[in-house]
Amino acid sequence: MNAQLMCAYRDPQGTVWLGGLGALWRIAGEKIDRVPLPAGTAPPEVPQAMVMDR
Repeated sequence: MNAQLMCAYRDPQGTVWLGGLGALWRIAGEKIDRVPLPAGTAPPEVPQAMVMDR
């Protein structure tokens, strides 16, 4: 992972979510996965905060 991180969130299951310039990552255990940005979001959008939606 080579990006400037802007925000992080740990969900109730312990998964860590990271947001950076045009990208989103999920860390579960020792595995890091890049996650596609939500539909309608085009780089270079930058996530600035994350929360869990119910």
